[in-house]
Amino acid sequence: MKTITDIHPGDLVIDGPTTVTAIVNGNITVTAGGDLIFCGICNGKLVLEPGGRATVTGIVNGGIDNQGGDLKSGPSLSGVMFA
Repeated sequence: MKTITDIHPGDLVIDGPTTVTAIVNGNITVTAGGDLIFCGICNGKLVLEPGGRATVTGIVNGGIDNQGGDLKSGPSLSGVMFA
């Protein structure tokens, strides 16, 4: 499993098992086969493509665009969801 803990300056593509506890200053896209555990801050949107999985307990300032993936959210989720 990959872990990202430092500030990420732009867009991020998740295509495998990944934990993000950082600030992402761009969009996060979870593609088919991607498995994201997110408890950081995303200053863009989170896009969840078909076949992608995400567990989100962090802040997504640009909202979540679930295009057919598997989304789980925790009690501290902040933002707007689009399904």
